[in-house]
Amino acid sequence: MNFAMTNSKSVSKYTHDFNSVVNHSYLVTIRTADSIPIPVVNQLKGDYQYRISIIEKELPDVKDQLIPLEKKKYFGKFDHQLDKRIQANDLFFHERAIQILRDAIHLKDGDWYDVHAYSILPNHTHLLIDINKQNEMGEEQKDISSIISHIKKVTNAQIQKELGITNSIWQKENYYHKTPNIKEWMNIASYILTNPVKADLVKNWDKWEYSYLKP
Repeated sequence: MNFAMTNSKSVSKYTHDFNSVVNHSYLVTIRTADSIPIPVVNQLKGDYQYRISIIEKELPDVKDQLIPLEKKKYFGKFDHQLDKRIQANDLFFHERAIQILRDAIHLKDGDWYDVHAYSILPNHTHLLIDINKQNEMGEEQKDISSIISHIKKVTNAQIQKELGITNSIWQKENYYHKTPNIKEWMNIASYILTNPVKADLVKNWDKWEYSYLKP
């Protein structure tokens, strides 16, 4: 099933206001602790850093074009590892944990940021959010790192309390990527909503109960 075709009305409403939505939107990925073994993470990071160093040394004139492509490849390899390592005992197979995360994502929705799409998978979550917001108290706009930290802090505390988990539920590192144009924005929205299909959790993207697309 093609997301772009089946959801053209849902996403086309954003295209008229490129500056206010797309230019301030981010793909965010957070993952649970120990979702990828440390040696695998170190290998992925080492390969990425090596490729970046080669580009900076040998292709400095085109590094601004090549480095973002390498970053996308790096993210893709990480996401592939997450998808293939989903297990039946992963935290976000637990209905209460899923609801706590959903509530945390929407807690500041419409205040600090606007949530456009997300998919909660058993060991990681992808979000597409727009941070071009100023809250009702006129406070300074939150940056993307502060927003991610807030979501993780709220969910960590409540899940630990309700489910009796003692260790931190989240991996410390985060991945986020700013959308450069409307084509990329739509590709990211499609990527997020079809990730459960890629991870073999459902056959059709709209059958995954733990995804969201802003009405």
